[in-house]
Amino acid sequence: MMSPRLSLDDHRALGAKLKGMRSELMALSATVRRTYPKNSREVRSLNTAIRRLDRTRSMLDDTVFRDFACEDAGAIYYGD
Repeated sequence: MMSPRLSLDDHRALGAKLKGMRSELMALSATVRRTYPKNSREVRSLNTAIRRLDRTRSMLDDTVFRDFACEDAGAIYYGD
């Protein structure tokens, strides 16, 4: 049995949260990079978290384009 998909409003709410999370991670990464070497475990770990979050946003963005035909689909997970 297929589980229900997210509604467009659910995607909008999730997109806003994920954008905020990415901004927070970027700010934390900048702070850590000022303190630790570029190749330290701390910096690499934050960079990995950002990449994984970006991958998730990309997959969800693809889902919105596949499941919904709307003008603002491109701004849900990216953009302002």
